[in-house]
Amino acid sequence: MNSIHFYPSAYQEILNETKKINFSMASEAAVGCLLQTLAASKLKSKFLELGTGTGLLTAWILEGMDAFSTLKTVDYDADLLKIAHQFLDHDQRIEILWADAVEQIQIFKRNHETFDYIFADTWAGKYTEYCFIFIK
Repeated sequence: MNSIHFYPSAYQEILNETKKINFSMASEAAVGCLLQTLAASKLKSKFLELGTGTGLLTAWILEGMDAFSTLKTVDYDADLLKIAHQFLDHDQRIEILWADAVEQIQIFKRNHETFDYIFADTWAGKYTEYCFIFIK
């Protein structure tokens, strides 16, 4: 039984498109609820997501963020990012980056860019290229 009563506005549309392309690595909605709650605890913050996918969890993070926060989200799969762009680009707080996460992390390092919240849902950040140095 699903006890989630609220979903981000774009969630169902993103989920429908995700299913159409048979993307099987999408996370469960309960993970999204957790990310939304964590995002809501960080006001006026810089967020980073590694592994945008189709944007399902991205939508949850955005839902939890306040109006003064920003989110950079990174993925290398252009086909998946098309869906994220289609449903999330209207939000001025987000920057969707088409890049290899390892290379993008190196760019962040060179630019001394830091973040208040990092969600790593890809190899880089989860298992390699640890991002702890980016947290303020």
